[in-house]
Amino acid sequence: MLLSIITVTYYSKYVIETIENIRRECGFPVSDYEIIIVDNASQPLIQEYAQKNSLIYIKNKRNLGFGAAMNKGIQHAKGEYIALLNPDILITKQTFPTIITYLKKNKNVGIIGPKLLAINNALQYSCKRFPDILTLIIRRFSFVFLVHYFRKRTEYYEMHDYDHATPQHVDWLSGAFLVGRKEVFTEFLFDERFFLYFEDVDICRRIGQKYDIMYFPNAVATHYAAHGSKKSAKLFFYHLSSMMQYFYKYK
Repeated sequence: MLLSIITVTYYSKYVIETIENIRRECGFPVSDYEIIIVDNASQPLIQEYAQKNSLIYIKNKRNLGFGAAMNKGIQHAKGEYIALLNPDILITKQTFPTIITYLKKNKNVGIIGPKLLAINNALQYSCKRFPDILTLIIRRFSFVFLVHYFRKRTEYYEMHDYDHATPQHVDWLSGAFLVGRKEVFTEFLFDERFFLYFEDVDICRRIGQKYDIMYFPNAVATHYAAHGSKKSAKLFFYHLSSMMQYFYKYK
């Protein structure tokens, strides 16, 4: 099998729309790919949908977090390549074929991520430089963008100095959409100490010690991007605890 597409859902209102979009727009014959849904909320509706459409459904009795759930999906995957998608992603017929073709020709690439656009077609800054504590604090509190120095610091972190129009080696990519060869993901599984957030920074950092991390704007996808940690106290706590875990891990 060529491609395993894995998504983790926890009461996502977009997950069925995302899966339907993949089935329409994957760009490969049905026999060449599989879809794996890892459900951190054990929703009967999602399980029924998966069974009806011959998808692989993994039910977790409790919410394991993003990284641990993705690891379960990776361990079930049969594809030569693995795509990890948030349950709020929309692709085109060219997205996967363009990415897989590039990976076949560039064995030095460990993880690749497409250009992500918001639903209004605005660019999402999904490739970044490695973070420092001050920059992350600045990004959390919007009023500091009134200060020119702070704004410039954040723009540097988000790579505003790069045109996002040509393939580029980067420090890390958003976990909303990552693609790589199966052997890479099985060698570098997600660190399950990160319940939610920063698991993408961490896995890119580890993989990047051996392979290239590539931002690939030749392939494009749409990302709803709810930014839940700015709206929910619980998600804010997860974000803060993962940030502390990350900086403790890398000193």
